Amino acid sequence: MFKTRLMLALLFVLPSPAIADNSLTASGLDLETIMADPDWLGAQPRNPFLSMDGKRLYYQQKRSGEKTLDWYQVDTQGGDPVKLDFSPFDSAYREVSGDSEAMAFVREGDIYLARGSTVDQVTRTGARESRPQFMPGSHDLVFLSGRRIMEFDAKQGRLTELASFQTDKDPLAEDTQYSFLKRQQAVLMETLTRDEALNKSRDVEARDQQRADGSRANPAIYLGKGVSLQSITPAPSGKHALIVTESEKHDRGPRTAMPNYVTNDGYTANRDVRSKVGQNPPAPQTLHLVELASGNVSAIDLGDLPGIDRDPLKKLRQAAMDWHIDNGADKATAERLTQAPEQRPVRLEGGPAWNPSGSTVAVMVHAIDNKDRWLITIDTESGEARTIDRLTFDDGWVNYANNSYGWLDEGALWYLSEKSGYSHLYTRELGKRRATRLTEGDYVVSSPVLSPDRQFFFFTANVEDSAAYKVYRLPVRGGEPLAVSRHFASPAYIL
Repeated sequence: MFKTRLMLALLFVLPSPAIADNSLTASGLDLETIMADPDWLGAQPRNPFLSMDGKRLYYQQKRSGEKTLDWYQVDTQGGDPVKLDFSPFDSAYREVSGDSEAMAFVREGDIYLARGSTVDQVTRTGARESRPQFMPGSHDLVFLSGRRIMEFDAKQGRLTELASFQTDKDPLAEDTQYSFLKRQQAVLMETLTRDEALNKSRDVEARDQQRADGSRANPAIYLGKGVSLQSITPAPSGKHALIVTESEKHDRGPRTAMPNYVTNDGYTANRDVRSKVGQNPPAPQTLHLVELASGNVSAIDLGDLPGIDRDPLKKLRQAAMDWHIDNGADKATAERLTQAPEQRPVRLEGGPAWNPSGSTVAVMVHAIDNKDRWLITIDTESGEARTIDRLTFDDGWVNYANNSYGWLDEGALWYLSEKSGYSHLYTRELGKRRATRLTEGDYVVSSPVLSPDRQFFFFTANVEDSAAYKVYRLPVRGGEPLAVSRHFASPAYIL
């Protein structure tokens, strides 16, 4: 009996000899072919989108045996695909003017403006331009070029730099840091103090003159040292911008070293990868409203968000403190390790969205503890944050997916929320206290897209079967969702 058990144990412990599986599938494929280079599957079309006039479909395809992607175009009425020598002038990212007579898009990091059959190249630089927006009531553009906000006058063909940002100390700001030696020099040498004051007065006046001179670019906006600029979102009006910053001093924890055994030279190499899960939380983020003409930067106060000052992890913190004490930590150390923040830190969820006039910006912020997320609006006049929707869970986490939002018109927002237990589509007018729910049922709505005429929503959902996702169309005022695709597809491609 003992020998029998030993033999059975060895069968599970000792490696068994490799046995080649040469059996064929019904279509005649063997394991060696299936595990070979994936080119045998064929090059699937990627990143498709329609031309501006809807007459051509563009897509990318991988070359056989290579990693290079080539561009192709095919007539939407049929015909053979044609390989292009360069990427098409059209782009999957498009911005349409309010009168629907112009379109802006990005190609290879440059901005283009299409009006009728004419396509003008707005920029041709080594920088990466992005986020073109039409200014209200015109074909003029506002866009990003690195850390600069640019304006393009479509009639005169003129580019103007509206603002540039520097993560450094303002050279003309008052130095509040105490220095005994500097204080002593000011007392002993009055001429140094007088000359410094005169020079600073001259520089301040020069900066004011530069800002008042309409023929010159505005002075740089300094955000201070130790600040990491995460994003810039200019308003379509060209008057304001919302920026997001983090502290460079945030400790993300030591990075993990992972050995890489498969290398070109045959020697093991270490790669630094992310910190271990649970080591340190992500860096908190701060929102700032910037007035471009004056350069004023105002931090947005989120202290009035409902639930921002509560501690949803209170019981867990108490349990963690008891665990540390039971395992040898003194009480002061355990309290420090488990101390709750005075105000729960947040991070931005997705990109901010400005209303058409640029008077109000919508932002979604996500609590780092994953227990809350808030959709808020910030008014440029008051700078106050107003809560549009709050999603909170005590027994679970807020989902990172299904948090899309945008503007339905100048004074109304649409957004997704899992408040009912399923992701559904809502709208809310800024002047009303309650939202309108457009979809309802035991299914998940995702990836909503508003049609160019703002009359319909297109979204992906599993209305008929939990495992069958299709694209549906829904009037913006609500109704029954209508399936417009037989199988799974992206709403953006249908539009």
